[in-house]
Amino acid sequence: MTDVDELAGALTRLVTSVARRGARWATRVAVVVFVAGLVMYLLGLAALGGSVGRVWPWLGAVIVLAAVAAPLLARWRLTSVSKDATGLVAEVRTLVSGSADAHRVVVDTVETADRVGAEPAATLRGVEVHEFRDLRRLAGTAQDLRRLPLALAAVTTFPGLLAIGILATMAFGFVSLIFLLALAF
Repeated sequence: MTDVDELAGALTRLVTSVARRGARWATRVAVVVFVAGLVMYLLGLAALGGSVGRVWPWLGAVIVLAAVAAPLLARWRLTSVSKDATGLVAEVRTLVSGSADAHRVVVDTVETADRVGAEPAATLRGVEVHEFRDLRRLAGTAQDLRRLPLALAAVTTFPGLLAIGILATMAFGFVSLIFLLALAF
């Protein structure tokens, strides 16, 4: 096997490993966001009256669905990455063969993951997000690549989409507390 083939395989394994683990986390966050949103929604139905109470069933549902959509979008993107590993190997091989800069970035990314270890949790902590962003930038400039830019976009946007879900859960908790206080008084 050539150096390019080894690099392509190693990077693809790294990206699919991160994608699988990220998809599991996205599912967990989506469930937590949904439960917190459901609690807030039900407390809002009980606490709100008048004109606001008539709008809340629709407004609350839209808010909860929008918050759950972010981690579900991350999960969908990451799941599609895991399903297309064979196509990714070919595109990474094309990228590495076509550019010395891309070769260097792939080597740096793979070496960082190797230093951290084979465990996916350690890989997620050890591989710097900027390395994936550099790869995404390089893959985006290549004209004949389709799957690799999408896979790297899924991996690099994953933390932001989960952050949206986590922030929404915290906001739901705060609003639920306000609704509880309104019900108590």
